[in-house]
Parts: sequence; C-alpha cells; structure tokens
Amino acid sequence: MSFTAYAMESNGHQMGTLSPHSRQKAEAYTAASFQLSCITGEIIMLVARLKQIFMAAALSLGVLASPVQAGTHNLSRQALSCDSTTEVKAGEASWYGPGFHGRKTANGEKFNMYAMTAAHKTLKLGTRIKVTNEDNGEELIVRVNDRGPYVKGRILDLSRGAAAKLGFEDQGVIHVAYRVCPEV
Repeated sequence: MSFTAYAMESNGHQMGTLSPHSRQKAEAYTAASFQLSCITGEIIMLVARLKQIFMAAALSLGVLASPVQAGTHNLSRQALSCDSTTEVKAGEASWYGPGFHGRKTANGEKFNMYAMTAAHKTLKLGTRIKVTNEDNGEELIVRVNDRGPYVKGRILDLSRGAAAKLGFEDQGVIHVAYRVCPEV
C-alpha cells in the first residue's frame, strides 16, 4: 500500500471509491503536502542555525551586549579592573550552554548561556573572577553562579557567552588563568 493510500484510509477514505483521475490527484496532493512539510522543517532548522551563527558572531565581535536577564549584571561591560593580590590559579576550562539554558543554577537564578558567568567547585557563589585565555591573551570578568565543572582536571566551566568573548567557543577546552576580584 502506498503512503497516499494509507493516509487516505486512515482518514476514513477508501482509495477504491475514487476514480483513477481523482486518485492520481489525491496522490499528487499528498506527495506535495509531504514534500512541503519536509521543506518547512528544513527551513525552520536552517533559520535556527543561522540565528545561532549570527548571535555567536555578534557576541564575539562585541557588537551585541549579552541578552542578560533582568537583575543579572552584565560583567563584560565592566572595566577589567581586578587588580588584586589574590593568588593566580591556572588550569583547563570548558564552556557549557545550550542544554542548560534556562535551568536553575546553584545560586537559584536561571542560567543564561549568553551572560558572563562561570561554574566553580568551591568559590563562593557571586564571586567575581578575572579569567585570561592563556592562548590568545583575551580576558574578562565573570561571576560565579553555578557549581562545576564535573570533568576531572578542569577548574572552570564558563558560559557560552564568556567562551565567545575569550575566543574559544569553537575549541571547547582551553588553558586559562584566573584570579579572584575584590568584593565591590
């Protein structure tokens, strides 16, 4: 049984009651509808991917401010004045985002993958840290709002927005150094 015949029978129509001409029209219409729904799905996926690409490009170029939630500080716009006598720590950092966007973080706020935030295993939630990508020298201040990373050997999990600003969104893991900023 063809897809068209199955579709029509499942809707209560019997293919045998249609004239050959009507049956041909029904099959053509059903095939066209199926193709259109496939194309529509592909267009929706393409538009979503293009949106991701443009957002990542705008964030990495600094053209777009992070779409941060109300009440969340946009730390990427703060001056990188974190002159501190605290010890510099170094190690591997990764980033996280899409699967966690909108979920609650350890401090109770919703995770915004475009905000300048980080996860750390032990630092006090709300602590600001200055992070430096040791491969390219890029640096920024992020706020610790979550716990992690949970992969052995990593010292930080940064938001996707922070990873884009530090220039390692495509790499996934980099070597960083960080220092705790004094409380404001």
